[in-house]
Parts: sequence; structure tokens; C-alpha cells
Amino acid sequence: MAKTTIKIDPVSRVSGLLSVSVAIENGYIVDARSSGMQIRGFEHMLKGRAPLDTIRLTARTCGICSCAHTVASSMALEMAMGVKPDFNGQLIRNLAHGFETLQNSIRQIYNFVLPDYVDISGISPLYKTVSAEKADYRLPQKINDELAKHYAISIGHSRNAHKAEAILAGKAPHNHGVFVGGITTEFDINKYNQVKAILHEIKEFIQNYMLPDIEILMQYYPEFNEFGKGIGNYLSYGYYADMPDELVVAKSGICVQGNFSEVDPMKIKEDLKYTWVMSEGNVFKPTENPPTINYKKPDAYSWVDAPRYDQKAVETGSLANMIVNGTYNEGTGALHRIKARCVESMMICHKMEEILGYTRFQPAFQEPWKIPDNGEGYAMVGAARGGLLHWLTIENKVIKNYTLLPPSSWNMSPMDNNNIHGAVEQGLIGTPIDNMDKAEVIVGRIVRSFDPCLNCAAHIVSDKRDPFDFQII
Repeated sequence: MAKTTIKIDPVSRVSGLLSVSVAIENGYIVDARSSGMQIRGFEHMLKGRAPLDTIRLTARTCGICSCAHTVASSMALEMAMGVKPDFNGQLIRNLAHGFETLQNSIRQIYNFVLPDYVDISGISPLYKTVSAEKADYRLPQKINDELAKHYAISIGHSRNAHKAEAILAGKAPHNHGVFVGGITTEFDINKYNQVKAILHEIKEFIQNYMLPDIEILMQYYPEFNEFGKGIGNYLSYGYYADMPDELVVAKSGICVQGNFSEVDPMKIKEDLKYTWVMSEGNVFKPTENPPTINYKKPDAYSWVDAPRYDQKAVETGSLANMIVNGTYNEGTGALHRIKARCVESMMICHKMEEILGYTRFQPAFQEPWKIPDNGEGYAMVGAARGGLLHWLTIENKVIKNYTLLPPSSWNMSPMDNNNIHGAVEQGLIGTPIDNMDKAEVIVGRIVRSFDPCLNCAAHIVSDKRDPFDFQII
């Protein structure tokens, strides 16, 4: 059978511009290319800036997970400046981060993933431009209508999660409360009562709606318990890993084909062979100057780098967290990736309740922070989509280098210098396609299980690129 190539550009219901192409031969996907189609230059923008500016600027990397960036930037600065954060402030900023993660999880599962499996055309004005048959809807009408109602209900809980983040950290997205030393906002009984009530409602929603809904999808779409399987290498920076043991959701670690070890950030580098940027040897380390742009680079097909851990491609995210910590062993396919996120969300809710019990009603601890002449710091933070790394170098009291390495760079990476595919590409390769009419649907379901965020992963829209068609699938 001749090889057929299908290109989806852009992939809809993801954050940022993503193009995915797959080659299908003899009924299987034999090759896949994940292409981040934007670059925003944050690492170049930050050079020469005042170090404390980075907290506000890195938050603008993405409005989806801006709190994760403020937390990571604050922690990296604390290391570089030798600052020990106030414990109460640390608790409160982690609560804000937790609410952002819950908001991300609710949105991904109901707004991005559910329309792949549930006909929500009854929710005006939401509809697809393909037929229900091509969309491969299988749920009985009564169950379908019930899950469609849950889609609508989820929006309120997603909004309330952002409301709670804003109560704790000033606003959402792009909060201004998270800062070096912990938090700048005051925490009192009124805020405590508001966020506690919202947290309780979200926990009830996850337990009574989200988890059962995913179980239903796993029952009616069983092949997606296998399609999109993980690559066997999993990276976790943990979740609340900076907290005392009783408040930790997941500890950091790396699992390579069943072998577990501690994370060593010095083993992280970014390969650039297939990325539209240049650096010596096509390799970039987080401590080095950011690469330079080359949109005419031969063979390149993405603005996203190819991060590798000790030369290994890895997956990061809730599934990776749960596997590394031994709390999920049911499977690694697309719908297991979603279920693991539900499980982790429930665990985050429980730990947030415990954190609330530790918080104190007291003024925020802040003081005039002194910037050292020189310094270096990094932070490895568990964000909504997986491990987030910020690494900075201070020289002459300003930023010399700043590297952002977000989760979607790991998951959505192109091939590396050794032609090894990234996580989503490997998740697509080998998938059976017995009906070409449904190929785009299958690809979309697998890709969206990773919850891609290309806003973070591809750090200029150019008039040098060809126009593209916008297709909703």
C-alpha cells in the first residue's frame, strides 16, 4: 500500500499553534512530526533585565499556566539570591498554584478532550464541521446528553478555580502576588472561607463527575486505553515537592524503562537539529546563551527544541508523576493519561485541604530584596502539564541568561540529534488506522491527551512563512 501523509494544521482545541503530520502505510502510522508553529523570544527578551522583573515577565509566557511560571521564577531567584521563603507565604503561593492546576485539568478534560468523544452539538454554538459518523461518537444518547451537561457544569468550576487563585494571589491569570520570599497578598479569614468552599466544590466535582465520566469513555472507546501509549521514559519534578513530606503530592524522579533514579538537572540538554534555531553542535544547555533564530535551517520542522534527559526522550505530566511515584499502574494509553490527571487532581485537592490547615492569618512577609552582583539559580516545579524548569544566571546585577523549559517542550518535541522522536511523535507511531476517514480523529485524540501548550513550548510570527488553512476536526 502506498504511503499516505495527513497534515493537521493547526490542531484545534490546544493552546497555541500546533501542526501535526503523520505518514500512514499498510494500516499503521509509520512516522509522525509534531511542529510548534510560533516562537516568542522570551529568553532573548529577559537578557539584561533586572532580575526581579522576570517574575512578571515569565508569567506572560502563557496565560494558561502563568502561576506556575511565577512560582518557578520566584524559586529560581530565591536560590540565586540566597533567600529562604517565608513558610506561610510558601503555603499560600502553592495553594494559588494548586488552583491554577485544577483549573487547567478541568479545562483540558472537558473543553479540550471531551468533544473528541461526546457529541456536544446541543450546546449552542458548539459544533463540529464533520459528521457525527466521521467524528466517531459511540455513546448511547442518554449517556452522551449527560456528559454534555457535565461539559457545561465544568465551566463554572473552572471559573471558580481561577477566582480562588485571584483571591490568594491578586489576579488570574498573570498574578502579581507570587514573589520572592513567598507572597505579597494578605491572607485572612474571609479569603480562607472563600477558597475552602471553592476547593470543596471542585473536589466534589472531580469525584462525582470527572472520574466517572472518564471511566465511561474508557469503556466505550477501549482502544484508546492502548492507542497513544507512553514511551516508557517518565520525568517528574514532583508536585508540591518543596513542601514537608506530609504535604507532597508527588516527589521528583526519573523512570527509564522501569529503572528509577533521582533527577539530576545537569543531565538535561536541548537538541536543535530539527528546530529553526542555531547553536554550536546543535545542542543547547540551560546555563548557556539562548540559540539564534534560523527559519531557513535545512530539515528543521518546529520552533520547539528537543529536550533530552541523559540523551533520552521522556514524557512528563500527571501520568509521569503517578508512574514515578507508584500511584498509577493501570496503563499508559491516551485515556489512561487523562485518568491519571483526574487521579492526580483528586490528590492535589486533598493536599490543598491539608495546606489550608497549616496556613496562618498574618501579614505577608516581604522586605527590600538585595540583588547579588553574581548568582545562579534554578527551580524544577510540577506544573499542570508536567515538569517546568526555570534556570537563570545573574551577572553585574542583571540577567545574563534565562532559560525556560516547560512541559510541552518535552512532550511535543521534534526529533533530536540522533533522530529519536519526542513523546507525542512516538505515541502516534505504530497506531493502527483501519479507516482513513477516521485518521484525523484518532490523531487528534492522541495528541490532545498530552494537553499541548505551544505558547509555552515555542518561545515571532513571521511573514516569511506560507499561509495555512484553518480546519476544525
